[in-house]
Amino acid sequence: MISRSSWSGAPRTRASVVKAAWGVALLVAFMSAPGVFASNTTTYTYDALGRLTTVTGSAKGSVATYDYDAAGNRTQTTSKSESVAPSAPTGLSATVASASQVNLSWSASTDTGGSGIAGYRIYRNGSQVGTSPTTSYSDSPLTDATTYTYRVAAYDIAGNLSAQSSAATATTPDATAPTVPTGLAGSAPSSTQVNLSWTASTDNVAVAGYRIYRNGSLLVSTGQTSYTDSTVSGTVAYSYTVAAYDAVGNLSGQSAARNVTTPDSIAPSVPTGLSATPASQTQINLSWSPSTDTGGSGLSGYRIYRNGSLIGTSATNSYSNSSLTPATTYSYSVAAYDAAGNASAQSGTVSATTPDSTAPSVPTGLTGSAASASLVNLSWSASSDNVGVTGYRIYRGGSQIGTSATTSYADSTVVGSTTYSYTVAAHDAAGNVSGQSAVKNIATPDVTAPSTPTGLSAAAAGPSRINLSWSASSDTGGSGLAGYRIYRGGSLVTSTAATSYSDTGLAASTSYSYTVAAYDNAGNASGESNTASATTLPPVVASLSTSTWRWLKRGSNPTQIDAAVVCTGSGGTGSGYTYAWQWVSGDTETSAISPTSNNTRWSRTVPYINATYTSVWRCLVTDGGGNTGQSNVTVNFVMNTLQ
Repeated sequence: MISRSSWSGAPRTRASVVKAAWGVALLVAFMSAPGVFASNTTTYTYDALGRLTTVTGSAKGSVATYDYDAAGNRTQTTSKSESVAPSAPTGLSATVASASQVNLSWSASTDTGGSGIAGYRIYRNGSQVGTSPTTSYSDSPLTDATTYTYRVAAYDIAGNLSAQSSAATATTPDATAPTVPTGLAGSAPSSTQVNLSWTASTDNVAVAGYRIYRNGSLLVSTGQTSYTDSTVSGTVAYSYTVAAYDAVGNLSGQSAARNVTTPDSIAPSVPTGLSATPASQTQINLSWSPSTDTGGSGLSGYRIYRNGSLIGTSATNSYSNSSLTPATTYSYSVAAYDAAGNASAQSGTVSATTPDSTAPSVPTGLTGSAASASLVNLSWSASSDNVGVTGYRIYRGGSQIGTSATTSYADSTVVGSTTYSYTVAAHDAAGNVSGQSAVKNIATPDVTAPSTPTGLSAAAAGPSRINLSWSASSDTGGSGLAGYRIYRGGSLVTSTAATSYSDTGLAASTSYSYTVAAYDNAGNASGESNTASATTLPPVVASLSTSTWRWLKRGSNPTQIDAAVVCTGSGGTGSGYTYAWQWVSGDTETSAISPTSNNTRWSRTVPYINATYTSVWRCLVTDGGGNTGQSNVTVNFVMNTLQ
């Protein structure tokens, strides 16, 4: 019996043992398809009906060939020995079909020995792994990621074996994913960073890298077993997993999730635009531009610092600082803080001063003097203030007339000969004003002379009188215009309060020159006016026709009376003469007939006396200007001088 060692080709369905012509027991297998059955070094070849067609014996080149008749009866037709091996296969190629299969193909060998090519033996890494009756072979199952070297040798029906072909190499792809990463750990050192690490995966070839997933989405790939995620935000929970991959893209499953919550370690932005505005004497209002917070916890509020010390907080971008001291300067800054307690740097510093509500003390020691009719100098003792006195207000007659930054003041708006009442009040920078000081009364002198009289004119009014007139002077000194001084020929004649004067007692027909100067009640005198000149009129003359007049009674004879005395006026204004007879002495009759014309006569009623006496009468001539002239006449009354 022959034991079966291996099969190639289609499976057999039944087999029987037959005896070869040369006395060798044969195992005949009936197949459902053609094939080759090899036992040790004896090869059996079958046709499609499972009938044995060739037997190659263990002796090299021993071949038995069988034919069959139409009824299927086998006949032995050929028995020979062959010793020529087929040619070595050429053109061997190895193609990877999958991670577990390599397909081989080659060019057919030729067999010149006569038995014919029976098939090919396939060698992998030096060891036969199979045979093929064709010029192709599929080698499986193989190990992925493994390099294999193949050769092929042809053999013929007589069992002759060719040399092996040239080698062909193929490497199966890597189909094995790395192991799932383990030990994933993570921490958030800040609001913008999460640090991850894990235990390295293993792979049948090599781990090429790792894919990091955040909240189920691929975040990044890395070749390390750690990763720093700097795209996170503060106060956010993140879920991370990691998967390993190899060079051909085999990806492991994702690791167990690692949850990491980021803290908020980013301070808000520094507040800007800080302003401080006094709202009252005890309150300052602050405002600023809002800060931003990118750390994630959110802006909580602002801390307010006054003079470097924290005084309060505000949830908004404004703050009112009250209960302050008036007239005090405060410096402020503001810092923002978030819900995680991160605080920004303090803003720039701004300052504000609360208004001053305290008035300075009342000035004391007010004194003053009139330096001239138009200037009063004042001085006083300085006031004090909780902040500082910035100046003084000067009041005259109850009304403010000026200010001074010092403790003195010169009032140049006064006029002479006037009494003024002064007070002073202090004020500070905030406008607080003290009460007014005690009153100081000051009288100004008049040192300003009146203006010089103008328009002086002189006109002769008679033989002994010249009339003067002029335009009135003005007096700004304050004491008031008192009058005018009349100068004749440079010498003071007299004074008058009027703007005219009649200078009398002058010599007739004489030229006189005049000036006038004004003076005030303080004794200030103006300059002298323009000069005006006039010449007095000639004297008024009363001319009598006789200087004596006689009345002579001669007893019983008629009374002898002199011709009437005629009085004639001349001189003076030369016209408008009037006459008057005035009794002077020695007569019992003291009235006379009033003259009625320029040629007037003096007459007298006869006296009823019997005595001789002498009397004197005067003729008074008055011209049209009122100037007078006179002349006396002696009147003699003689009784009984002739019989």
